[in-house]
Amino acid sequence: MMNSTEELSSDSTNNDTVEITYKTIGPARPSQIRVASHIKIRDLRNAIAEKGKFPVSTLRMILRGKALQDEEDGDDLYVTLKDQEV
Repeated sequence: MMNSTEELSSDSTNNDTVEITYKTIGPARPSQIRVASHIKIRDLRNAIAEKGKFPVSTLRMILRGKALQDEEDGDDLYVTLKDQEV
């Protein structure tokens, strides 16, 4: 089973997208992906799975210690990602 933790990173070129850095459990190096700053968690999971060639069904994402779920009570959940101030 492949687990992934996703953490916020800076490097936004505009208000519509952000570049995030995600880490996988194991010896792999962190990777980056550019996504919309306001995105469905399901779409974020699919984008990371596709780029990292992970099976989406086993991908777990954690942001700031909180597990991200795709939906709640049948409604899609969104996450808004912002630049991290250094």
